[in-house]
Amino acid sequence: MSDYSLRVWEAAAYPFRRPLRGALLGGLAAGIALARYLPWSGRRNALPVVFLFLVAYAVSYLFHVVIETSTEEEYRENPLRGVDFKEALLNLAQFAGAFAVSFLPVFGLLVWALMKDGVPFEDGALLVFLGLAALAGTTYFPMAVLLLGFTGTWVAAFNLPLGVRGIGRIGSDYWICFAFFAVLVAVSTFLEISWVGPRERLSGAGLAAFLGTTFAEVYLAVVAMRAAGRLYSLYRERLGWQAGPEA
Repeated sequence: MSDYSLRVWEAAAYPFRRPLRGALLGGLAAGIALARYLPWSGRRNALPVVFLFLVAYAVSYLFHVVIETSTEEEYRENPLRGVDFKEALLNLAQFAGAFAVSFLPVFGLLVWALMKDGVPFEDGALLVFLGLAALAGTTYFPMAVLLLGFTGTWVAAFNLPLGVRGIGRIGSDYWICFAFFAVLVAVSTFLEISWVGPRERLSGAGLAAFLGTTFAEVYLAVVAMRAAGRLYSLYRERLGWQAGPEA
């Protein structure tokens, strides 16, 4: 077994190894869940801004997990100390870039299906293609996150030859990291569709669904980012990204 396969499983306990870290994650998850759960109607409703603020800081937290894990530095007790909102918004834009380049085929297929006949989920062949596109996107997403984290620019994630070459250089350990992200995507999709979707929004069951789903998503996202950072810490020399990726 490789060093990575032996060490990466500590990622599952990482979010709760320090009380303040666990409390911070719980607070962010609860805030995001409530901001999603409560109605956004009204001209001066501040919930959309609150939601954006919380999501931006949560994404900033995720990027710090990747970077500080990869450099094998002990994560500071309060990871959001000194992080301003401008930096958090930049991290959110970078994360959105990684997500967009990874899942662009999925979005393209959905838009095409909606424009074609408006019933994208009733076409069996389309569902197969959507599943394959989602699998390909999930496969590339960990590499896109690493490229963004170590170049500081969202454009790096669009360098598909560099990303694919990086996956080849890492080898089988990349697929262990991929498994963490696959669980994140699969569990999030399942909970959103089967638990959040069918519940009446302003109800006790609806609130429980939003809270439970968001807690699971935040926890799994931190674990996946920890796994990605651990991967880079072991393969940095092979990837050659110390001063930024080289094409």
